[in-house]
Amino acid sequence: MMRQRAFILVVLIFAGLSHFCRLRLVADDLKSPTKTIGFYTSQPALDILSLTYRTLVADYYWLQALSHLGERSWFRYNYPNLEPLLKRVLTLDPYFAYAYVFAGTSLTLGVTQGPGALLPLQSRGKERQRRPEGYRERTITLAQELLEQGILYRPDVWKIGFILGFNYFYYVQDFKRAAEVLSEVAKIPGSPPQSAPLAMRLAAESKSPEIGLYLIDSLLPSVEDEAIKKEYLLRKDLLLLEQELLWLKKTAALYLERMGKKPQTMKDLVGVGLLKSLPPQDPLGGKYFINDAGDVVTTSDDDRLRLEERVKNELRMVKQ
Repeated sequence: MMRQRAFILVVLIFAGLSHFCRLRLVADDLKSPTKTIGFYTSQPALDILSLTYRTLVADYYWLQALSHLGERSWFRYNYPNLEPLLKRVLTLDPYFAYAYVFAGTSLTLGVTQGPGALLPLQSRGKERQRRPEGYRERTITLAQELLEQGILYRPDVWKIGFILGFNYFYYVQDFKRAAEVLSEVAKIPGSPPQSAPLAMRLAAESKSPEIGLYLIDSLLPSVEDEAIKKEYLLRKDLLLLEQELLWLKKTAALYLERMGKKPQTMKDLVGVGLLKSLPPQDPLGGKYFINDAGDVVTTSDDDRLRLEERVKNELRMVKQ
């Protein structure tokens, strides 16, 4: 009993000192134009100091993180304390589901100059300071690392995986990993219905149609709605088209390597033994052929499962 009271007293003293330091830093922030970063106990030291009260200490840092993001005066400094605070929260309590959701969204606030970027709000007459070099990569990387940890500890919470998949798609633009994550999200009860279609489209865009095909095969047995089943079967044909087209393009690349020139017709591929016979119709009923540039294409090209051009244009702006 005495040990418990002593520990609670130590925690209260630690919390009081930390809060006092934070108030002093905020007061200094209002006087000084320079960026100020808080001082926090190292993560290894926290493992020792928190003893069996890890979740209690995690809650303390969690409240600090919420308070930090809520203070407008920190905006022009790009919320520098969010990173260390959230790291400590999720190190101490790796099962804290909402903290992962918060980290995955708050750490990516305004990291681009494209659509969706935060406006340069005014704070006491001073605009947001220029972000330090590498800020975008560092904050997005941390968000993804924490979310990857989140899907390991809380695979039952679809929001964690959905934000992780979206970040891979929108910020990182790693379409293959985004498709893999969203494919798993689509299998979780209660997940958004958009998860599966987006995963399939990204699988096609990343030249990894097998990810989408595996997802469809795993979802189809549980689909009872005939309209949804019909849509999934159509998307399966679209992914099979991508798979066949990739294989034919690799065959044409082998022809170039062997013959030193591009093929002019599909018969050229048959003539050198790379194909046993001319390929049949594609899964949509179209025809494969060699275009004027010597590349394998299909008459069903307009129907292929790809990201819309407007989406690609926005993603290019996000990368800037």
